[in-house]
Amino acid sequence: MKEVSFKTPLYEAEVSYLIGGEVKDLKDFLRSRNNGRLPTTYSWDKRFTFGKDGDTTNAYQFHVNAPLGDGEIFYVWVADPTMDLLTHETTHLTGDVLYTRGFGYCYDSEEAWSYLNGWLFDKIFHSIFENPVLKECPAE
Repeated sequence: MKEVSFKTPLYEAEVSYLIGGEVKDLKDFLRSRNNGRLPTTYSWDKRFTFGKDGDTTNAYQFHVNAPLGDGEIFYVWVADPTMDLLTHETTHLTGDVLYTRGFGYCYDSEEAWSYLNGWLFDKIFHSIFENPVLKECPAE
C-alpha cells in the first residue's frame, strides 16, 4: 500500500490517500498508527464501522478524530486507483471535510464544494500519475 498525504490550505484538513492492498492492509495500517488498535472512525460526523462484508469492498473514505482536533486525518483508501473510483471517493472526501467544517451541501455552498473537490482531485491525480515513486506504508 502506498500513501499520498497533504494538507488542504483553506480548510486545514490533513488528507491521506492510501493506494493499493486489501482491506486487511488498510486495517493493519490504521492499527500501526493507533498503538495496535483500530481507531474510532467517522464519516460526516457519524461513527463509521467496517460492516460484515467490509472485506469485500475496494474503497473507503472516513476520518479519524483526535482530542481538540489535534491529529484529525481524513483518509481515502482505494485498492486500485481508477478514475471512476478516485472521483467517487474524492467526492465523499469533499463532503466529509466540508461537513465537519460546517458546510452543508446546498445551492449557496455549491461553489465551495466544487472548488475543494477539484483541488483534491487535481492533487491526488498528479501525485499518483505524475509521481511514479509514492511513499510506501510500513508493513506490520
